[in-house]
Amino acid sequence: MTQNGTSDPALPYPFGCADRLEVDDAYGALRQQETMARVRLPFGEDAWLATRYPDVKAVLGDPRFSRAATVGRDEPRVTQQQLGTGILSMDPPDHTRLRRPVLRAFTARRVELLRPATVATANELIDRMESTRSTGGPGRTLRDPAAGASDLRSARRSGG
Repeated sequence: MTQNGTSDPALPYPFGCADRLEVDDAYGALRQQETMARVRLPFGEDAWLATRYPDVKAVLGDPRFSRAATVGRDEPRVTQQQLGTGILSMDPPDHTRLRRPVLRAFTARRVELLRPATVATANELIDRMESTRSTGGPGRTLRDPAAGASDLRSARRSGG
């Protein structure tokens, strides 16, 4: 909002390619200039983007901001398909009830015990991607459906 109470026009969503590790230049500039920025999401709706840690912490800890209220609305994403509902679209107490057992499954000790099998699965998938490419196939990327197998195997080992 501007000082006179009118809405500023939404800025383009400040994120480029999802496969980069660098911060997008537009987002980097927003982090320097704005605490909260109105942005146009890639697939339609406007939203407020918290760009600094204290603001993100305030939004996530304030019950006036509801994830459940966003179900069925636009969400930040890099594909046209929406992710759907799940634990990330729930508010307390439902979110808290489901989160507790998950936290117990992923203690530091438990994750360390899962490391060898997870590394083996990741190496197997990388080997498969490389062998497909070396035999003249198109190769695979981590965005391919087969890459999700690693997530499923890890979830099974952790009790999910």
